[in-house]
Formats: sequence, structure tokens, C-alpha cells
Amino acid sequence: MQWLIDATPLGRTGRSEDVASVVAFMLSDDAGFLNGIDVLVDGGVFAAVRGD
Repeated sequence: MQWLIDATPLGRTGRSEDVASVVAFMLSDDAGFLNGIDVLVDGGVFAAVRGD
């Protein structure tokens, strides 16, 4: 698990507040045009592990 944290650009694990902020945005009027998407909330670790 530590290697994933080290690979994360933010250098830390996610917190419930991080996910809650994304959910709040997606439920807001500002996200009114979002439709049928998957949102990855991982602090950039997926891209870092893939090498992007």
C-alpha cells in the first residue's frame, strides 16, 4: 500500500472529504451538463501507476 501512496502525486491517501467534494460538485447546478460518466477520485495515482 505504501508504494501506491508514494506514487500518488498528492503524496497522501484520500479522505472522505475529497470524495464528498466531488459528489457535491456533481450534484450541483454547476455540473448540470454531466451525464453518464465515471469519475475517478484517486489523487492521480492511476495515471502515475500507468506512467502517463
